Formats: sequence, C-alpha cells, structure tokens
Amino acid sequence: MSKKVFQNKFLKKFFLSKYNFFLLKKYSPNYNYSVLRKKLNNKKIALVGNSKKILKHKDNKSNKKFDFVIRINVYPKIKSTKSFIDRCDILMFSNNPENYLKKNCLKVWLGERRYEYWSNITKEITYNSNPDWYRQLELKLKAPPSTGAMAFNFLTKILKNPKITLIGFEHKQGNAWYKKLNQPKDSHNYKNEKKFFEEILKKNTNIKRLS
Repeated sequence: MSKKVFQNKFLKKFFLSKYNFFLLKKYSPNYNYSVLRKKLNNKKIALVGNSKKILKHKDNKSNKKFDFVIRINVYPKIKSTKSFIDRCDILMFSNNPENYLKKNCLKVWLGERRYEYWSNITKEITYNSNPDWYRQLELKLKAPPSTGAMAFNFLTKILKNPKITLIGFEHKQGNAWYKKLNQPKDSHNYKNEKKFFEEILKKNTNIKRLS
C-alpha cells in the first residue's frame, strides 16, 4: 500500500471507508494472543506514554534495559537505538490507520470494533484488542478510555505477571510531546484513569513508574 493514498484527503477518505470492497474483503480480526503472549512473557516492557516528560530521557542510554518498548498512537519521529524513547518494537493505537504502514514493529489495534477492518491495509500479522475489554474499561472509567489506558489494560489482560515500566503518563489533558500546543478538549476521565493505573500498580509488584 502506497503512502501517497494517505497524502490525498479524498483518496484517504474513500480508501478507509466501508465502500472500499478490497479493504473489507476476507477481513478477520485477530484475537489470538498466544504468539504475542509467548513473546512478551517474562520480558521487561517499557510502555511509553506521550507526555513531554519522556523528552528528558532522550539521552538515556539504557536501551538494553528493556526487551520491548511499546509506543502509543504516535510512532517516534526519529527511530534509533540510542534511547528507548526513540525505539518502537510494538505500536498500539486507536487512530491514524496509516500506522499499519510503519515498518519493523508489531501493531495492535485498540480502537473501535467497526474500524478493525483497517488492518487489511497491511499483509503483516496484526492484533486486535478484545472489544469486551473496551466496554468493561469504559464502564469502570465512566468515560471513553484513552489509548494509553487501553494499552495498559490490554497488557495486564494477556499477561499474568507483566514486568512493565510506565514512562510518560501524567493522566491530564494536553502536554503531548508531539504537539506544540495543548490538544483540544477530549472525553477522557483522567482522574479515574490515574486511579485505575494506581490500583493495578498496587496489585503488581513488577509494574512501576519511571519519573
């Protein structure tokens, strides 16, 4: 699939719509996590949020500290092996379908079920989050969950005792590293999301935050 399609607004809109028969053809969501679970089991995982706080780690040379670095929604602008914040082994996202075109990383779609067919953009093996988990999390948070909350929930669902280091989660509006201005108001409940994260942290000694 050419990136030129996504550079044209009209072509992009049509290509991603349900009128595109070729994108819908032979679509089947992948809820089988056995291979992914085996890959991540007992591995040191960095789940990197999108707070500007991650930028203070740009010169951090502890890249080998983590077996997997997971990014959320936004692929690093510069991919390198110098710092873990420039690294992306797994991309978890709920928007920007062009993420399926990113190379050299596994993709996990966390967004709405009605858009799962977007994974047909690529021929690579991709994963879809169980739709029930989204609904359960939405009820718990009393609001649509952020992609970061969905990613954290997904990992704790598929792994029994995950070894996760949380980096760049402030649980507040705006302040994203890839935006110069604060993002527009959204519908997430960051107060409840922070509480959700803290509840899991208390139950799992192998999960910690990196300030």
